[in-house]
Amino acid sequence: MACTALFAEFLGSPLLMENEPKAMRKQVVKAMLQRTEDSNIHVRGRALHGLRNAVTEFPDKVRKKRDKILESFVRAVCECCDPRTVLEAMEGLCWMLRDPKAPLKAHVAVPLALQARTFFEDETSGLRRASMELFGHLSKFVSKKSSLFGAEVEKSMGTLLIHLQDGDPLVAQVSAAEGS
Repeated sequence: MACTALFAEFLGSPLLMENEPKAMRKQVVKAMLQRTEDSNIHVRGRALHGLRNAVTEFPDKVRKKRDKILESFVRAVCECCDPRTVLEAMEGLCWMLRDPKAPLKAHVAVPLALQARTFFEDETSGLRRASMELFGHLSKFVSKKSSLFGAEVEKSMGTLLIHLQDGDPLVAQVSAAEGS
């Protein structure tokens, strides 16, 4: 199967990657990483979706590319203007940051937290939920002595408390978890 066909199929089915030879998986991940920098927002979004599938379904198979995948997600959250693409990147980041050994540096976590806060009031509930969850995960990567991050947490408490009553129960649940 050609790499482009495999890439297209992988975007729709994470199970495809498990059955493919190692060399083919490497090509697919490499192609997706390249596509995260595409000028077409839809191509970029689909590539991020594919990478999110890869890290959530088969983290051991993409471990060697973890740093580059993390970098692609961070770049998309901070630079992208398409809400669906940002959501794909945030969900991928949330999954990767569940591991406290993820290679995220504090100097990246603080600006990322600032960016995540901008989506706390978004009209899309999925984006609100993902931004709150990401904000909570980022606290693991910042020193407790960081006054800048501490200030951001303080600024966020009111919003997190308000979202305890969010119309989407998943947003309320994440808000309660991150507000505590």
